[in-house]
Amino acid sequence: LFTFLKNYLAELTRAAQSQGEEPKALADLFPKSELEDTDDDTEGYFVANSKKLVFVLVLPKKDFAGDMAVITKPLAEMRRLLELAKASHPDIPMGVTGRPVLQADEMVTTSKDSNVSSVVSFLSVALVTFFFFRDFRRPILCLISLAVGLIWAFCAATFLVPAFNLLSLVFATILIGLGIDYSIHFVVRYQEVLFATKDPI
Repeated sequence: LFTFLKNYLAELTRAAQSQGEEPKALADLFPKSELEDTDDDTEGYFVANSKKLVFVLVLPKKDFAGDMAVITKPLAEMRRLLELAKASHPDIPMGVTGRPVLQADEMVTTSKDSNVSSVVSFLSVALVTFFFFRDFRRPILCLISLAVGLIWAFCAATFLVPAFNLLSLVFATILIGLGIDYSIHFVVRYQEVLFATKDPI
């Protein structure tokens, strides 16, 4: 393609500078390697130089208001149709690729990993809190306040943030680690006053 553009621009420059000369035919501007060994079976298809790969260009409808993957529904439909085609032609390897596909798969994988890390973070904070206080009631109060804070934070982000990205997925994990600090400070201070005054109020 770049060789053709280079030759095309060179021919335009030559035609503009010359007078009365016959311009070259369009086919002469392509490299000979791209014109040799042409096969009628591949005419009209985008075939790799190795003659082993055939590409079909698909432009899916993007839904920016849905999820961060943007093409989740069209991609799922393409893969469903691809499975049907594989069933009819099991000897032909088929697949979906391209930057939008890779980005969508990356977003799905990152979202799943973020959910797992959030659950692991919450359980880890709970275990550390139980181990530190050596009690059951006070850590439960800390975790309840943390859960309420997370719910408020997610609700606020849903209504106030117009769009999320990959960095937004780690928001929950960071918030769990930071949000438990205030509960711990409050409960530890309560314990200090309780031990000093022996007054639970």
